[in-house]
Amino acid sequence: MAKIYTRQGDQGMTSLFGGTKLPKSHPRFHAYGTIDELNVCIGLLLSQLTSSQADSLKPILTRIQHELFIAGGLLACDDSTWLQKIPQLSEDMITQLEKEIDLWNEDLPPLKNFILPSGIPTALSAHAARTVCRRAERWTLAVIETTHLDFHKEYQVVLKYLNRFSDHLFTLSRWLNHQSGFTETPWVPKAQSSPST
Repeated sequence: MAKIYTRQGDQGMTSLFGGTKLPKSHPRFHAYGTIDELNVCIGLLLSQLTSSQADSLKPILTRIQHELFIAGGLLACDDSTWLQKIPQLSEDMITQLEKEIDLWNEDLPPLKNFILPSGIPTALSAHAARTVCRRAERWTLAVIETTHLDFHKEYQVVLKYLNRFSDHLFTLSRWLNHQSGFTETPWVPKAQSSPST
């Protein structure tokens, strides 16, 4: 990467691994662009951790940042030869997310209602990252729906990873609040009275 700017995208087109050129408005770029956005959200969360939080969470979140780079790289590839050359997401990575969810969940009171996104800054950052993760998941599905079947196996793993990671972030936000002593705010629907006339 000797030069940062190439001017090749000035007309709104950019290339995938394999050489295919597509407009930057294509769902594929929304998908891996949103994964990039998600990775920045995780970096922001990392920067907000206290020293005690960082001891347990920095290795986990840094590992996930690396895995998100892999996910983005897979979605940036539409050539089967290239696809075999680049790093892959694995089921083991998804299983590790599930183990961390289960571990944090052991400390948490059971959910009886939906909860409002609230609490300490790190918990809110995890909530914000969760919403970006869900958007990345939706765009990844849009890519799968418009992609040749040869790529579905790898892209389905990306979809599954993002689905599990959003659960991971939700649980992390609750765990961070719980560790700080913050009481979650439940969402309780109330009947709306008719406006007076």
